[in-house]
Amino acid sequence: MSSPPFFSPGPGADKDRIVYDTDGLKRESSAPCQLHCPAGIDVPSYVALVGHGRYEEAVEVIRRDNPLPWVCGLVCPNPCESWCQRRHLDKPIAIKDVKGFAARMVWEKGLDYRNPEPKNRF
Repeated sequence: MSSPPFFSPGPGADKDRIVYDTDGLKRESSAPCQLHCPAGIDVPSYVALVGHGRYEEAVEVIRRDNPLPWVCGLVCPNPCESWCQRRHLDKPIAIKDVKGFAARMVWEKGLDYRNPEPKNRF
């Protein structure tokens, strides 16, 4: 691995299901927020990227599993937030709003969303 992960797994994480890629992003997760996301989005990675101001990369992570990050940042029923582990410290992260914010920042910079490669061809 060429760069360290953005964050360490929490104490309740299933360490056997966590895989970090060479760029330090999680590829599989037992994070409760991700497990409860209807689209299965890699929530911990895109939240970390937004925290570092890397909005384009955050949107790329979101779009691997969801082609409409801004729309879902507005209308998602956000079941992930009720499972956010920050709730044990203070309050959950506003995951839905972070998703919408990242998409808006990319759009306002005048950048086009890059279409991800399809996972499966017919």
